[in-house]
Amino acid sequence: MPARHTRSRDGLAYGAIFGGSDGLMSILGPVMFAASRYPRLVFPIALMGAVSASCSMAAGEHMGEDDTPASAVAMMGAATFAGSVLPAVPWLATTGIAAICWSAAICLAVALAVGRLRSWRK
Repeated sequence: MPARHTRSRDGLAYGAIFGGSDGLMSILGPVMFAASRYPRLVFPIALMGAVSASCSMAAGEHMGEDDTPASAVAMMGAATFAGSVLPAVPWLATTGIAAICWSAAICLAVALAVGRLRSWRK
């Protein structure tokens, strides 16, 4: 029972950590594939992946426990969406090595933010 109390107490941080990292990791493969073959489709692919991943993660958070607050569900969905779409944003403005470098920098920033949030949970 203590795990439930801990999780509900910091549900927003949990959603931000888990959702952000899941969104980022789940979209990297499709983004890298699209970047190598169809650079103009990187952002639309990431956007559609973000929509489906955020709906799935929010639904999973909602169904995971009986007492999950709506704010935790919303945080999980929003963080998953952000983690999924952010690496593709540079592809709206540029392509090639510049977009890859910006995407890598964004991935690093998200990873550092997730790590920082994770350290706050302890």
